[in-house]
Amino acid sequence: MKYMLLAFLLMGLHAQANLIVVNSNQDTVAVDGECTLREALTAANFDIFVADCNATGLGDDLIWVLLGTSGDAIQLDNQLGIIDGVTIQGPGADNLVLFPANGHSGHIFQINTDRDVILQDFRIGGAQSSAVDVVNVRDLEIANMEFHNNQAGSNEYGGAIQADVEDGHTLSISSLMINNVLFQSNSADYGGAVAAGGTYDFSVNNSEFISNTASSIGAAIYRYYRGFDSIDTVFTTIKNSQFKENSCSNGTVSVLQQTLDVSESLFQNNSGITTINALNTRGAIRNSIFTGRTSGRALTFSGYPTALVSIISVEFNTFINKSSAVDIQVGNYATASIRGNAFAGSNITSCQEINSDTLISNGYNLEAVGASCTFHIDDLPATNAELLPLGLYGGEILIVPPTVSSPLVDTAMGCNSNDISGIGRPYDGNGDGTSECDIGAVELPEDFDYIFINGFE
Repeated sequence: MKYMLLAFLLMGLHAQANLIVVNSNQDTVAVDGECTLREALTAANFDIFVADCNATGLGDDLIWVLLGTSGDAIQLDNQLGIIDGVTIQGPGADNLVLFPANGHSGHIFQINTDRDVILQDFRIGGAQSSAVDVVNVRDLEIANMEFHNNQAGSNEYGGAIQADVEDGHTLSISSLMINNVLFQSNSADYGGAVAAGGTYDFSVNNSEFISNTASSIGAAIYRYYRGFDSIDTVFTTIKNSQFKENSCSNGTVSVLQQTLDVSESLFQNNSGITTINALNTRGAIRNSIFTGRTSGRALTFSGYPTALVSIISVEFNTFINKSSAVDIQVGNYATASIRGNAFAGSNITSCQEINSDTLISNGYNLEAVGASCTFHIDDLPATNAELLPLGLYGGEILIVPPTVSSPLVDTAMGCNSNDISGIGRPYDGNGDGTSECDIGAVELPEDFDYIFINGFE
């Protein structure tokens, strides 16, 4: 089976100068008939033959690490340097972990190249100084990975990934793409999981951030740019992702000077002053669920008097918080427009303005308690949302669907074609023959099965 897999992957290999196959889990450089990851990277970096690893061709290289194995590990005596374009492909995050040996307090990888780098399909755990440290890179892609229990040093950035041009060690980077990655129990002073300051494109898709911590800012993500000029080309995109039980005094996700796009994501039981802290930022937050706060704020928007105006659209989200928690706070020099949101928690104050006329309702918002958000003629103040409990309902992300009789169903206009469950919008949820948008993050489909909805099939 192992050799069949290798043959199949070889057939799909395109435009790579060299394929280097790592067949040893040791961290050595020796002529012993086996190729280690350290030998393979050295060969790829310099396009030479190293021990039993051959990379004598020019161009970017592909390194296969222990493909076909399971439950394997590589203990590293010191960091692995990447100074040329390379793709490092593991056998899957469940099948291979890279971790530091006792006495190795540095990074697992340090990247310093003007070419592209891809890391995929393995796990990194236990790094004492930012698992992946970026000095220079063109496009960096992290895919199908897991990062567990990595930490940055004192007053440092990014427990799992340090790619911070503003405050960290990074000198240049064109883009950072994170796809299908789990970050769990990583820590730093800034950016417990990821520090990604700068003007380059930063995207997170289909990823999970669980129990990450930061002592200062950004338990999961720290993403700052201090240029105070146009931010229309500085993009941060978070889509189809989950943020659970992260902890920081100032933001699970903290961004400054960005065009921010958050969609179809779950933010659950995060602690600290705020879940998303957006300073002098433009963009939109759509089709997402914010739940589990008993204090602090789910969304905090503010700006600076000498900078561009901070404007955020908050559309078709569901908020289920309680006690003294605030769903949206609009601070000085910021503006938020809201539409189609379900403020469905028991918290007394859902929306809070530091200054008047900074929160604009465009209608179709429902508020369970009071009317701090619902002052448009098409809003629904003091109205029970009639939601089902938080659950999977046959999917892979926790959602809170409305009941058929819910006032959320087929009530709104102006939604896009997405919802957090993945079924899309709009549907005829109330059976009147007309498909309209549901208020909140979850669209009720026409054939929703209330009996077999939580895995009882």
